Amino acid sequence: MEDRVQGGTSGKSGAAGCSALGNDCNPMGGLSCDDQFDQFGTTPLGKNSYWIFQAVKGMHEKFRELNRQFTEETLINGLRIPQMVQDFDGSEDNPSQVRGWIAAAATIGNAVGGLVPGAHDQGSGISAGFGILAGIFSALSLTGDEVDQGTISSALANTFEAATTSLEDTLRIATGGGRSEEEYNSLPAPKWDTYETKIAKFFNGGWFLVDDDEEAVHVTIESITNNIQKKVANDVMKAAKYHLVADKRENVRTREDCGFAPGRQWLELKDGEEYCFYIMKNNPNPNRENEWVEAAADIYDKMASYGLGDREPFYRAIIDCGLHGGDNKEIDLSNLAWGQVPTCYFNLPAVFIEKDNEVGCESPFDNAKCDYLKSTPIS
Repeated sequence: MEDRVQGGTSGKSGAAGCSALGNDCNPMGGLSCDDQFDQFGTTPLGKNSYWIFQAVKGMHEKFRELNRQFTEETLINGLRIPQMVQDFDGSEDNPSQVRGWIAAAATIGNAVGGLVPGAHDQGSGISAGFGILAGIFSALSLTGDEVDQGTISSALANTFEAATTSLEDTLRIATGGGRSEEEYNSLPAPKWDTYETKIAKFFNGGWFLVDDDEEAVHVTIESITNNIQKKVANDVMKAAKYHLVADKRENVRTREDCGFAPGRQWLELKDGEEYCFYIMKNNPNPNRENEWVEAAADIYDKMASYGLGDREPFYRAIIDCGLHGGDNKEIDLSNLAWGQVPTCYFNLPAVFIEKDNEVGCESPFDNAKCDYLKSTPIS
């Protein structure tokens, strides 16, 4: 296109470097809009191509900044995973579906608390940016190359490294270097439109034209990493045997019974069924003593420090996983939608608890309070 607009580039194309992250991308030698119009505005392509070139340049700069941030150690360090393990007395030793986390995190936005400036409008350039990244990383999660890593931290590091390869491939394809129709079809489309080509659909949305590439990427990355941090906290709590419970005991039948203790939330489960929900830790014990213990207030404070302070959407996401997550409770990446939490992104076990009347309470070895509990999965 640059060659056609200029009537020949004499081997000095400024756009030639736009297909690789390590190159400079400077189509038309960096001409301003006015200068390009004055020099090449005699044809429709000469007039309109300025914004096409700016979108390509914006894509290159934003992808280069994404690549820089994905390869910085501070990105993973900022998640504070070792501190989470300590706070919840959990573990990060069982990573699962980590490559799908980034795609899911890009679509959630602020659905579970947090702030995404400028992304509230689905037509905004920022939300289009999330859509593009979610599409790129969804493809990454479907490659089948999930690497067996010992910890969540190492699995995330591997995922971010793989993400840079996806950025390189997307850049190459979007600038016309696709090697097959299948590659062009892999380009994500951030919003619905009537454009016919995959490249045109990919560039629609405006994110690549948002000024200040570093800040636009910073906002996007911050939102994604905040949502990943919430997911890591969920998994560490799961490893520590924390559960979301719906209390079915006789003394917790109403909103008033539920009360306002830290973490307690009166919510509808389904079809008018309402329960008091809160977090409990399961401590398997042969004598059943203190087998289920309600989380102390400091656990909720620690949850809030990792972005899970807005309890209702967090609890509702866990309930959704319990009701619709099937047997494996794995993240459903098949229908990602902006501003929604994918099913089983938060997969803390969700159970009913109730008094276990099958345990004897008369012997000297039984709990004097006879307050044994039993659990059944929410379904």
